Amino acid sequence: PRLGTTVCNAPLPAELHIKNEGSDVDGAGLCVISSILLNGRYQGVPGLEGGKDSDLWRKAKAAPGGYYPEKLERLLKEVLPNEKWVSWEGEGTDLVQAYSAKGYPVSTTSNTGELYGGKMIHHMITNPHLDSTLACIIDNNDPGKYRWVTAAEFARRFPDGGKGWGFVWLRRKAYTEE
Repeated sequence: PRLGTTVCNAPLPAELHIKNEGSDVDGAGLCVISSILLNGRYQGVPGLEGGKDSDLWRKAKAAPGGYYPEKLERLLKEVLPNEKWVSWEGEGTDLVQAYSAKGYPVSTTSNTGELYGGKMIHHMITNPHLDSTLACIIDNNDPGKYRWVTAAEFARRFPDGGKGWGFVWLRRKAYTEE
């Protein structure tokens, strides 16, 4: 994915994108799981290569949806106890940009977007690219598409309830196109 001469730092291919679904228990969304599953598949996290056939997806689907940092941490400690990752909450997108510059796809909160007509939402997306001028967004409610926005617009959308949430698997890219 590219925009003009800008190429994504983490070029996540469309065939790995995961469509968001609701939990089987309460119908609440699994956008957090969809986003980290996409990134984990790209980065070669063991056990995630099967996508929606993975233990992570099955456990999340069979539990109430609507993830937040502590709830995700409990699930990951249960399903992938030896995997390394970083999760943080805060203001500003400096950490998102720093991980992106190193080639990591980053899962981040988003409070609105093109799909939502400017309405406020509570959602997690994937960011395969963020630099000082541009951001690329993969929205798991509309997988297979790459949306480019200015870095300023991305920063405006990042906070959810006053602060943003970011998540990164600490693995280098492992995906290779066949």
